[in-house]
Amino acid sequence: MRIIFISFILCFGNWLSHGQDLHFAQFSASPSSLNPALTGFMDGTFRANVNYRNQWFHNATFATYALSSDINIVRRNLDYDMLGVGVSFYHDIEENSGYQNTNISISGAYNVMITKRPLQYIGFGIQPSLLRKQINLMDIIYGTLYETGVNTDPLGFSEFGSFKFDLNMGMSYYGYFKEKHIFTLGFAISHITQPNFALLGNDELYRKYSGYVLTELEAGAIGYAWLKPSIYFAKQGPSIEVLPSLKARFQFYNAYNEVFLGVGAGLRMIGHSQNKAISSDLISEVQFTIESYTIGFSYDVSFSDVKKATGRNGGPELSFMVDMNFDKRRKSHPRFFKMIQF
Repeated sequence: MRIIFISFILCFGNWLSHGQDLHFAQFSASPSSLNPALTGFMDGTFRANVNYRNQWFHNATFATYALSSDINIVRRNLDYDMLGVGVSFYHDIEENSGYQNTNISISGAYNVMITKRPLQYIGFGIQPSLLRKQINLMDIIYGTLYETGVNTDPLGFSEFGSFKFDLNMGMSYYGYFKEKHIFTLGFAISHITQPNFALLGNDELYRKYSGYVLTELEAGAIGYAWLKPSIYFAKQGPSIEVLPSLKARFQFYNAYNEVFLGVGAGLRMIGHSQNKAISSDLISEVQFTIESYTIGFSYDVSFSDVKKATGRNGGPELSFMVDMNFDKRRKSHPRFFKMIQF
């Protein structure tokens, strides 16, 4: 019985340590997890984000919670360069097995304005983190139950889980052309230190390489509508994720507030080096902005073989962002960085 149990732990340990990172459908609504170089890169002086995702609603209990906040400081004294610092937290939990994945990070970034016309920035960011992966097997029936009548874990695995140091880095580019169109791209490397989460032996976490291109193209002559094609790419060990999307954003005015409405659709494709695409999800998304506050909702439905296991249910995702300016003396461009919100 113990040999069987240890074999289970070894197999599960390999899955646990090599499990892939969180993948928000609204990836641009979580700047700190998208790229450390985006820390403090915003229109205001303070930004906070809240993200929630439930993977395959109703048929699975795997959920992700993320919180982050960042500020940019002394921009008035840096001739529009931006020095940003931030903190972030995310937590995955699978309630049936008690599997938990926790990340606590601090980040810093410096974005240099390389030209004013067109407005262009290049940024670099670094993000030290503490990671913990944990599982609770208290509900599993062990051999001791039959031998002694007491259900005790022979290996003490229920107390497994400790924080490991990790490091992420990233670079970004931002361009604002003809006072109409925005183009930005970035690249990030995560898990540079490759922390070891093996339950037994040595099993390091795969490094993750990710990149994205986001664009905002003014549509029509009135300047109140924009098309926003984008693509996100990530590779972590043998797994690859590609997420192209097309969104539209519309601006409305009333007597008191500046209001934006965004709608869009995307396609998430996930594959493995030893297989063809193993998952394909169609993502629909809507976002609503009033002044400094933005709320978004997306829902993705799998049309690959995964739908058989999920009962054709999709995964809902919520995001909330606030971007506030507490320095009234500081100059601000009227269209700085709005695209990062959607």
